[in-house]
Amino acid sequence: MSLIHDLHIHDENLVQYVSDIRNKFVLSRRILLIQTPQFSPDVFSPGIAKRRGYYAFPPVGLLCLARSLLERKFEVTLFDLNYEILKSSCTNPSFQFDDWKKLLDETISRVQPSIIGITSLTSFSDMTSNNHPLHMILKHLGGRGMLVVIGGPSATNGYESFLQKNLCQFAVIGEGEEKMNYLIDTLYNEHTSQPRDGVFFSYHNTIMESKGYPGFIPLEKNLIGTYHLIPLSSYCEVGSLNPYSRMAGMNTIFATFQLNRGCRANCRFCDVTKFMGRSIRHYPTDLVIAEMRYLITTHHVRHFEALDDDFLGDSPATENLLRGMVSLRKEFGITWSANNGLIAASITDELMELMRDSGCLGFRIGVESGNPEMLIRIRKPGTLSLFRKKAEILNRYPELFVGANYILGLFGEETVSQMMDTFRFAQGLNLDWSSYTTFQVTSKATSTVEGFNSSGGTATDFIPAKDRQDGLLDIEDGIVTGPAIFSLSPDMIPSSDQVKHIWFVFNLLTNYVFNKNLLPGGRPDKLASWLRAIQVTYPNNPYMHLFLGLCCQLQNHQKEAFECFKKANQLVETSPYWTQRFTEFHLLNLAHSYPDSPEQARKALDVLRLQCADYLH
Repeated sequence: MSLIHDLHIHDENLVQYVSDIRNKFVLSRRILLIQTPQFSPDVFSPGIAKRRGYYAFPPVGLLCLARSLLERKFEVTLFDLNYEILKSSCTNPSFQFDDWKKLLDETISRVQPSIIGITSLTSFSDMTSNNHPLHMILKHLGGRGMLVVIGGPSATNGYESFLQKNLCQFAVIGEGEEKMNYLIDTLYNEHTSQPRDGVFFSYHNTIMESKGYPGFIPLEKNLIGTYHLIPLSSYCEVGSLNPYSRMAGMNTIFATFQLNRGCRANCRFCDVTKFMGRSIRHYPTDLVIAEMRYLITTHHVRHFEALDDDFLGDSPATENLLRGMVSLRKEFGITWSANNGLIAASITDELMELMRDSGCLGFRIGVESGNPEMLIRIRKPGTLSLFRKKAEILNRYPELFVGANYILGLFGEETVSQMMDTFRFAQGLNLDWSSYTTFQVTSKATSTVEGFNSSGGTATDFIPAKDRQDGLLDIEDGIVTGPAIFSLSPDMIPSSDQVKHIWFVFNLLTNYVFNKNLLPGGRPDKLASWLRAIQVTYPNNPYMHLFLGLCCQLQNHQKEAFECFKKANQLVETSPYWTQRFTEFHLLNLAHSYPDSPEQARKALDVLRLQCADYLH
């Protein structure tokens, strides 16, 4: 008897729609799973791609989906279009971005799938844009006679538009494994899983949802049986996971691991709880360690990135995992990092020791704002006092490169005064890096539920320097730039364009001019390693070259310092934009007459900090 009948759920609309589908599509057991590009096509730079400056995350979500499909005897092909575009950019001098269509068409011709599943990890807010990665692929696939299912964060945020335009037949929102199993059951008249909600489709010009049970994915299996579907060992040859994976070595083979799904917090700006629910579930640590050992011994992985949104969510499980990773570190010399913001409240000396001993290169904590009122509005699980106490612990472990995440222009309602609180708090926290980003709405559902100001967050990327291929910020009429931002009215709610220029000033002053690793007793070697890593994505940013040169000079690395200073000077001399920026921040003379010894570098930095000291108060 059908499991659907056993559970007394009859999904009449879905059954009728699927009956119509079967008359339009011939269903074989060949399924093609596609991961879209992880960058904005509008600002794609072949030069940065050749430098391996773009992210190349293995498609873990699709691997999870593939695992269940393989168990059901489907022929699964996984096509990571992000990887293929980056690979072609690195290896084929004649490759043009639009050639992605040929890459995809060749794969479809070879596989001959009857179902195509597409996921997208991008956070760009305008999913209806023709150049949004998910939208452009769906338009390209139109009329091919293949059933298309979309899923993942982007699909969850904007499935209505894609269904209304008939760009796909189904949209699976949230965690997809069990929902996809239910959809497959219905399509193939099989009965292996419970009915699930969260499968959307357009029937009789009305968007409908499947009827079934909500529920969390049981985390009982790892992905060892799926890695043959992707060229994992080659991902480092085309891109990186983040600056930490570059710090581990540009040619170091990397992978990801996940202990927890979900998050304890319910931050107002975040989509995680809308996607996974507000709870923490974790994989058995022995399964995670077994998968890591497999990746190390079979695919030669030596660096890992934690994918968890709340890696410290279950402290006993985290500590148990880290103990296993200490053993892997001793045996294989692995490193790892956690670029997603950790919840600072869970930081302890015991955890920090385990992180250090297990090979952690660094991580970030989520602070978001230095204004107490904004912290409450964000629903952040922490106070300014708590963050200060945890920073004291973090600063006891200088081996790790630790940063904090901050968001400027929160909800399109944050005042200049509140942003200034964040700037000064970040400076006082005295961590290795302050990751300032600009607020943007990434989820229609979150925006509606939380009542965000729709004018907030118009950037195509959280980091404004990625909005243009050349990394420059547009300067529109009426926009205040440089140190003049400190004269803006405290009560002013700046436009999104103005927030970008506030971001520029905060980033330059906190992370460069006043970076603690350039002060006496700091670790210029650690900052230099980080700057080399981020410079891969911003090769034409002269202040990165300048401050990397200062780091090198403080270490008495004369040759590299000279090359950095020379490059910085060349970039400034040929750009009125950068000449203006360097003039505003007293950097022009430093670029022209750079220090030629460690002592001269220290003196130059002292003078620079003195010239900029008023901005900190």
